[in-house]
Amino acid sequence: MKSVNKNLRAPARVDGADLRERNLAVVVHDLLFSQPTSRTEIAERTGLAKASLTQLIPELESLGLAMETTTSKPTSGRPSKLLVFDGSGVSVIVCEVNELEIITETTDLTGRVLRVDREQHFVPMGDPESIVFAMASTISQHLVTIDAAGSRAIHLVVVIDALLRGDKPVVMQASEFGWKEPVDLVGLLEKKLKPLVGSISLVSQVHVAAKAEFDALRHTSDSLPKSVVFLKADSGIGSAVVQNGKLLVGAQGMSPILGHIELNPNGELCECGRRGCFQVEVGPRRILQLAGLENEISRRGIKGAIQIFIEKTRKADPLALATCDILSAELASFSESLSLLYDPDYIVLGGYWAEIFENLSLTATPESNSEDDVYRFEKFAGLTDKVIFRPATYGSRATRVG
Repeated sequence: MKSVNKNLRAPARVDGADLRERNLAVVVHDLLFSQPTSRTEIAERTGLAKASLTQLIPELESLGLAMETTTSKPTSGRPSKLLVFDGSGVSVIVCEVNELEIITETTDLTGRVLRVDREQHFVPMGDPESIVFAMASTISQHLVTIDAAGSRAIHLVVVIDALLRGDKPVVMQASEFGWKEPVDLVGLLEKKLKPLVGSISLVSQVHVAAKAEFDALRHTSDSLPKSVVFLKADSGIGSAVVQNGKLLVGAQGMSPILGHIELNPNGELCECGRRGCFQVEVGPRRILQLAGLENEISRRGIKGAIQIFIEKTRKADPLALATCDILSAELASFSESLSLLYDPDYIVLGGYWAEIFENLSLTATPESNSEDDVYRFEKFAGLTDKVIFRPATYGSRATRVG
């Protein structure tokens, strides 16, 4: 792991406060990959002067990010204290909100989970103020828990399945909530959570899930994946692309909307005005209709009907399995377009697709390491060798992990 830091050097020419913050970040990164370590070793790896470390390390200790541990015993010279990363005094809150639930999870920077709450909010559609009130109530309880644990909250990440836009994102549209006009969700939360003003981020659910799944692949693969396409199916279809470790987004921070790639020019009319878009051909409503569960949609809603479909596939219901075969064929066909656009090493399937993955024929033969549920599908026209379909690693926790 220490080799990771060989090229990590302090910035040569940066001004004042920015230089200090970046140097602090350099030291934290070095500690993460090289602990326990001495000040001399940190200086050698990062290029920072020992005099700078004399100021930086006490600051990290006061921030709860570093601590001294047992004294080393060198063969000659004076003994020196070793340093380790310590994130127990610093915590991050992640609040994921959907049309039914608010899921809030707090962890400190060691990865220790301090609190998790999952509750239905019963807020009527089209009412952002009520959603914000419910979120703020739960987050306030997490702030109390953090304080009782001797930690402090440095960041709140709000995750939402919605169209976001801008450097300081606002919700442009959220069909799941009935929001047809822009909503400044961060601004509304800051009015109710004064201790977190300036420390709230708003992110797209599918973006952070894609990054989490990319990181999972990076840690389990022999080489860094060049391109990963993430597709998620729940009440709708979400998509994101990670290339060379970075999320692929446009000027307004939006990822490619892959659901509107045309699969069938003679298919049903999509809300975008085209026919046979991917999200129309394989969207949850169509799959449930093919599985004979259209009546369950009106009784239980899309998500309730999806759970019935999942159970039917697990029980090897013939109609459910036949529907899985149709879905498999559509996904395989769609991968041809994705190969032309992004040449992905992996297509990761999230949402309920991950739960029925073992019933999807994508395609013929598992790899030798079949315990990883990795399946290969020959790419379009031999442009490249293969693309690998695999289920999402983190499931419903992907957004909070991301």
